[in-house]
Amino acid sequence: MEMINRSALVVKPGQPFLDWLHRVDRTSVELTLEDLRREPTIYLLPEWETEREALEYLACVSNEIFEEQLNGWCPLFGLEIANYTPFSAGSSAASIR
Repeated sequence: MEMINRSALVVKPGQPFLDWLHRVDRTSVELTLEDLRREPTIYLLPEWETEREALEYLACVSNEIFEEQLNGWCPLFGLEIANYTPFSAGSSAASIR
C-alpha cells in the first residue's frame, strides 16, 4: 500500500448560515447547528511547501467553497447565488483557523 500525505479542509456551517437558512426556509426552524454539522463537507487539498502557500490557496478558493455550500441549499428555494453576498458585509466567505 502506498502512503499519501495530504491535507483536508472540513467545512461545517456556522450560526450565520443557520440564521440565513431559517430566513429562506421556514420549514428549517427545527434544524440546529448540531444537525447541520453531522455530515460536513470535506475537501482534499493539494500539498504545499509552506503554511503561507496553504493560506494563499485557501484565500483563492474560499469564495468558490462558500458558493458551493450555498448551492447545496439555494436550488431548493429557487434562489440564485450569483447575486448573493456573504452573510455580513466586510467578512470573508470563510474563516480559516
